[in-house]
Amino acid sequence: MAKAINAYEESLRIRTVESYPIDYAMTQNNLGTAYCTLSEVRDKEKNLAKAINAYGESLKIYTVESYPLIHEIVKSNLDIAKNRTHSDHL
Repeated sequence: MAKAINAYEESLRIRTVESYPIDYAMTQNNLGTAYCTLSEVRDKEKNLAKAINAYGESLKIYTVESYPLIHEIVKSNLDIAKNRTHSDHL
């Protein structure tokens, strides 16, 4: 998983929101998913916070108005990460 995260983070040097907004949003969603998965095996809170941040970045591009279907998918991913964060406090 660390290799995937490194690859996504490296690609964000080129896939910037200004130059490639759709690629940026897709990469941020994938990065969020990688961090969410990593949170299952280590550093749960830290990795979920990173996942939530990445999903939020993705949703800046994948708005409900412009990309309603993709927005719902990313929003669902975000909700899962947030629910995992809250599950520690139950």
